[in-house]
Amino acid sequence: MIATRQAGSVWTPKMPGDEVFYAPLWRPDLGVSPFKSLDRNGHVCTVTEAGWGYQGYTFDGTNDKITIPNHAALVTATDKMTVIGWVKPTAIDQAGGIFTLDDVNTNHKGYNLYAYLDEKFYFDLRTTADKQCIAPTTFSAGNWYLAAGVYDGQNITAYSGTPTTAPTAGTPVATTGNFVTTSADSTIGVYASTFLEAVIGEIVVYRGRYLTLAELTAYWQTSKWRYS
Repeated sequence: MIATRQAGSVWTPKMPGDEVFYAPLWRPDLGVSPFKSLDRNGHVCTVTEAGWGYQGYTFDGTNDKITIPNHAALVTATDKMTVIGWVKPTAIDQAGGIFTLDDVNTNHKGYNLYAYLDEKFYFDLRTTADKQCIAPTTFSAGNWYLAAGVYDGQNITAYSGTPTTAPTAGTPVATTGNFVTTSADSTIGVYASTFLEAVIGEIVVYRGRYLTLAELTAYWQTSKWRYS
């Protein structure tokens, strides 16, 4: 996604058309429930308890979440995809979903971008087996981070950065084939019954397309100002 600055210091996203989900949660017009995602699919997003603010939605780690109904754009199997989120954890030693599509059975179909107890961001995806990769940054409470998971058809890789540090890659984990699809809904702020205590600023999902590090860095360049 590219952004351009226009007159009056207003930033307007320019959507290239291949995002299957885009939710800039800081926008005032998304501060209602339900709201529609700002992509070509217009997903209806239902907010449970989470509170809107000028940098995004605040999730209390107890029962706050945003639910996106199952949709072919998010669940149709593919061997390339990208999930990106700006997130500010407000506690450490916690786990919870940033963006999750998972039927939460023993096979863990789907994909998940989440924070974990070791203060790391993780990306999980299941093809022939459940694969997990870890972003390099150790997060702390009260600071903003870019977290991303990418599957390029050969490896899954987790990335992380801050408003002042460009995203870098964790160790890639080899896997091939399409991810295993599911009839589950997608969620923001929770994985299964594990709720995240954080502010989430925006979520972007590409299905059928993976972003290179250069493209992730370009996205970071155009969005980091909001979280500085």
